[in-house]
Amino acid sequence: MLDIKLYPDPILRATAEPVEDVTKYTTLADNMLKTMYDANGIGLAAVQVGELLRLIVIDISVSDKYKEQHRQLTDLERSIKYPLVLFNPQITSKKGDTAFEEGCLSIPGYTGEVSRSEYVKISFKNRSGKLQTLEADGLLAVCIQHEIDHLNGVLFLDRMDKEKSKAIKAHIKEHGYS
Repeated sequence: MLDIKLYPDPILRATAEPVEDVTKYTTLADNMLKTMYDANGIGLAAVQVGELLRLIVIDISVSDKYKEQHRQLTDLERSIKYPLVLFNPQITSKKGDTAFEEGCLSIPGYTGEVSRSEYVKISFKNRSGKLQTLEADGLLAVCIQHEIDHLNGVLFLDRMDKEKSKAIKAHIKEHGYS
């Protein structure tokens, strides 16, 4: 298992570098998936485990969020083979608006409503280094945007209600994650 960095670790504010040779990092991707599953997460960025690389892993098929809301995966979400390993993911188009109660493995125990695009199209390199595109909506679109934010040093706290964000930051500063 890899060590998940917790807010306010400064690495979470750093910008990740593009991955040239993805084959050098497939073991890291596999270890990130194991770490994500062990932490009951649905997404993890390399930055969160201390690696400044543009790499994210996602598996929403294990999400309790939809089960709690009695929702089914959308057609787009069902058409995808999980888990996803995305090197150098980049949003090429987006549309619509949605709000979602987000959490983060780097800020355990805290959640907040974040506005995101309802649909995204991304380009990325797969595990073999092949350039691909992916369309996503629903929870998958939200998760992709959340994880790409990590690659740019942005946390969900930065995108939520300012007062609630301030309160969460103050609570963490005073009490930690106990």
